[in-house]
Amino acid sequence: MTDQKEEFWKSKLSALLHDPLTKAFDIQKHDNLADKIKDFLDIPKDRGEEDHVASAMDRFPLPFEQNREKQIKVSWEETRLVHPFSGKELSGLKEKLFNDIEKAKGILENLKNKNNDYEKLYHAVWWNLPWLVDGAQFLPADTRVSNHSIVDHLDITAALKGCINNNGKVEASLIAVSIGPVQELIAQARKTKDLWAGSYLLSYLIYSAIEKIGLEYGFDSIIYPYLRGIPFVKETLEKKSIYLGTYYKLPTMSSKVASLPNIFVAVVPTGEADDVIEKCKQAINERWQKLSENAKKEIMNRVRSREVEDFKEEVFDKQT
Repeated sequence: MTDQKEEFWKSKLSALLHDPLTKAFDIQKHDNLADKIKDFLDIPKDRGEEDHVASAMDRFPLPFEQNREKQIKVSWEETRLVHPFSGKELSGLKEKLFNDIEKAKGILENLKNKNNDYEKLYHAVWWNLPWLVDGAQFLPADTRVSNHSIVDHLDITAALKGCINNNGKVEASLIAVSIGPVQELIAQARKTKDLWAGSYLLSYLIYSAIEKIGLEYGFDSIIYPYLRGIPFVKETLEKKSIYLGTYYKLPTMSSKVASLPNIFVAVVPTGEADDVIEKCKQAINERWQKLSENAKKEIMNRVRSREVEDFKEEVFDKQT
């Protein structure tokens, strides 16, 4: 890996961990904890415009907040964690989550020891981020407007870090890639397995473009759909010899599930957006051609063994 690429992934990792997952527990001292984690992982402590832009994207601006002296502040002691259905306060939970920081350090140490470069380490930490601390997906990124989790904020900050130009400014663009038409494809189904095959085919093809962006800029760059836990992504990372561990706590999704929609939205550097879209088109076309070639070989084998009769090769080629 080149030094430039190594620095890119180190900066992304720094952005992904620029706030501790338990930031809301101690707003005043959260920077100190984040710096300790960065020292441990030997990554830079830089925090730039990507954090400010991510914060603006996460929440609507509050009035009268021109500077730190005029901020609206809510201390963690004033907050309560309640059960979403019963509304009862969950006593003792704040203390438990705060103590989970030591567990998070242990997980990060193991991931660092098992992944021998920062690109692998970045992907491993991204995959496991919500599980470093129990309930991290539900911990607020901000105690004033707690409508998004700390994981959401860290993800978008890391995504924007990959869009920083040479002047330290964010130059990011949203792109959307879709394949279809979905309705016409599904309408061709005659059996239940046809329905599954059509849905799975769309997921399989769209992932080829998602994978292209994920490996180049990080899977956090995919704004929609949510990718942690998706079998396609896990297979990609494991093929890259990335150690993920066994920290993911949700039930493992079957690799036969059509787990992705026919569209995705990503944030990429503005100057590279057109090139990225072309690479996505190429990736989808290449995967489709490979599927077509494999299908044709299988059919031809069955023709030779007389399992299939009256196969029109020229029609097949025209349709694919």
